[in-house]
Order: sequence, then C-alpha cells, then structure tokens
Amino acid sequence: MPPVQEAAPIAAPMATGHAFMTACDPLVHIDRVEPNADLRLVATVNGASVIRLAGVDLPQLGDSGLAAERAPLIDETRAVMAAIEQHSACLEPREAHTDRYGRLPVQVFARDGAWLQASLLRLGLARVRPTADSRPFIAEMLSIEAGARARGVGLWREPEFAVRRATDPGPIDGSYQIVEGRVTDASRHGNRWYINFGDDWRDDFTVIIPVQALKLFEAAGMKPYSLKGRDVRVRGWVETLNGPMIEALLPEQIELTDGGQPTNAGQ
Repeated sequence: MPPVQEAAPIAAPMATGHAFMTACDPLVHIDRVEPNADLRLVATVNGASVIRLAGVDLPQLGDSGLAAERAPLIDETRAVMAAIEQHSACLEPREAHTDRYGRLPVQVFARDGAWLQASLLRLGLARVRPTADSRPFIAEMLSIEAGARARGVGLWREPEFAVRRATDPGPIDGSYQIVEGRVTDASRHGNRWYINFGDDWRDDFTVIIPVQALKLFEAAGMKPYSLKGRDVRVRGWVETLNGPMIEALLPEQIELTDGGQPTNAGQ
C-alpha cells in the first residue's frame, strides 16, 4: 500500500510526551471518511469497523442547518481528512476499546508519521476535547490548538467558536465551549467541588469536579481548592445548574493561564 499523499498540509507528530513508532504493526486501511469525520475501516480492528478521532471536537460538522455558512470550514476539513482516505494508517493506542457506539477512539497517524488530529488542530479545524482515551496526547494537542487560536485561523476567526468570558459567557447551554476567567471561590459540598467565577453562585458560571475525579486532579498536581484566585481556561459540555456549568472529569479540561503552576497546597 503506498504512503498517504497529503491533500492538505499535515502536521508532523510532536516530539514531547510520547514517541510514535512509524513502523507500527498492524497497519489498518481506511476505506472512507464519514460526514461526521468518523473513519470507516476496510476490516475490523479490536472488534470495531469505525474509528472516532479521539481528543478533538469538530463543531463545524455538527449542525446541518448551518452547513451553508460553514461551507469553507467544512470543505477545508474534508480536504484534510481526504488525505487518509483509501490509505493505510497507524492507530494509537493500539489496545483501545470501543466506545458506547462501537467506534474505536484513537489517534490516527499516516504511514509517514503525520498525525491527523494535529493537522486539524494546527489549521484551526478542530478544538481539543480531552477524553480518558486521549490523555497521553492532550498536552501536545493543547499547544497546537493555542498556536492556531493565536493566528486566528479556521474556527478561531468565527465569533461563534470564540473563547467565552466566564463573567459573560452568553447563551451557551447545550454546547461544547471553552471559557476563561478568574476563580472567585472553590468549595466542596457533598460529593462535588464547586469552582465559581462570580459573586452569586445562583447564576454565575461554575465548574463542578466530582469527588470521584479527585485522584486524577491531585495526581496532576491540581487540588481544587488551590484554584481560588487563579486565572484558568476551562473546556467541556455546558449544562445549566444555577447558571452555566461545566463538569470537569479530567484535569486536562482546566488550564492555568496566569503563568503559575498547579499546586496541591490548600485544604
């Protein structure tokens, strides 16, 4: 099988955090790209015939009613995805298990080592969406996303995908968002930590960390209480609970933006 021919610029894998073996075994063959960016395989792998791109969100593909106004972004995304269609690829992690929909959530690398998720992020065609299966790659992916956001390319030139202010996030319920602001309070009530960004918990933006996730946060050096007074960037699915709320199950959902380091100091 010939190596993948790039239909659009493809980013090389980053050198930090993990080492990707270009001579991976086995290779899989990508049959086609679905409209939602899932990849259909020629043969099953670990019991799955469909790949989900782990760790990224492609919102431009999510609402068919807005397809016309998002056409340039959609076309550019499909051009990048077409580079892998009808070619062989390597998947990481190789021992991945299927999700609830029977898809295999993995990172996808072309035979020459080019990283598909990184390509989409670098061109501003995806946002990082941390998941348990993508944690080893998230630090690199956040760095690539930050570069695209700073350049204002792809999604980042569109107001609807802009990073929201925690003090005035707007109508964001029922969507995946990135929100920035200063934490005004962090306290535990029952089985949850509440990270508040305003003076009135009844309607301000809040991040909830369930106690079941505390071990992950503490292992990452991020104790919820230590977030008080810090400037952070949070990402996740927004629901309404006394105002807009994001549940953070992984420490990678919260970035410190004030130049400091996470700490386990505090209660």
